[in-house]
Amino acid sequence: MFLIVDASEASEVSIYLVNGRDAPAHMKSHIESSGKRTFNEIHELVDEEADEADERAEEVWGWLHECRSRENTFNPTDERVVITHTISIAQM
Repeated sequence: MFLIVDASEASEVSIYLVNGRDAPAHMKSHIESSGKRTFNEIHELVDEEADEADERAEEVWGWLHECRSRENTFNPTDERVVITHTISIAQM
């Protein structure tokens, strides 16, 4: 599960919990190869050396935008959830 912290509105931070299965394949591959668990900038989610880096970044932004839905709003519960990665969005 990915925890997405949306701070694009400085006065209102939103937190979402999403299953990464719908994330772009190139993003998942890049995340796995990076060995990191926390990402604070879009360029950290995309291989900037790839020929299609700009298009891939746009695809990741689109996916992140789709994740910002009411059904994905993080609600802490007693149920334990394994969060594998954290993505912070400062500007969208």
